[in-house]
Amino acid sequence: MFTNNISNRSFSYFDKAVFESIPKENIELEVNYLDEGGIRSLSKQIKRLAINDDSTINLALQRMCREGNCILVLDDDVITLKTMENVLKSFGHVRVEQDGERFIKLYKDFAPNIVSVDIHLNNERGSDIVRKIKAEIDPNIHVIMISADGTRDTVLEVKDAGANGFIVKPFSRDMVYKHLLKAPTFFPKKS
Repeated sequence: MFTNNISNRSFSYFDKAVFESIPKENIELEVNYLDEGGIRSLSKQIKRLAINDDSTINLALQRMCREGNCILVLDDDVITLKTMENVLKSFGHVRVEQDGERFIKLYKDFAPNIVSVDIHLNNERGSDIVRKIKAEIDPNIHVIMISADGTRDTVLEVKDAGANGFIVKPFSRDMVYKHLLKAPTFFPKKS
């Protein structure tokens, strides 16, 4: 396995998946780290071997080849969108959207590292959009759900939708950053 995430977070997810499905005495694992150029080179080699119509692989390769993070935000509140855009822009390229269908199109176009989705949208539920993306486009989507509603039912809805994190409004930059760091697809900027 190769990773450019030196924190070993990616390794721990891989490690867990392997050890849950294969007896430990049958596993020999070596971990190496690649710089961004090495990752791009490896991803080009994989892309040549990948099945062209496998959208999941193509989305993963698009993320892998990209320099920096791409973060999509779905919220129907303009103030929240602007706030999230300002908070997230130092962590990568940010796209914001108010409409669920356009958000799904952006997801297909950009293969984001992370998405932030509001639960209570004007005409739909953010959790339904997340379920649709997980089922039809990318089962590996990393989602941070966001809402001013922190009730037990909302938390259960977020968990049931398959969200990887939940932030209650109002939020701080530090709170958002802590959730970003939990994503295996997020790469912090080097200082």
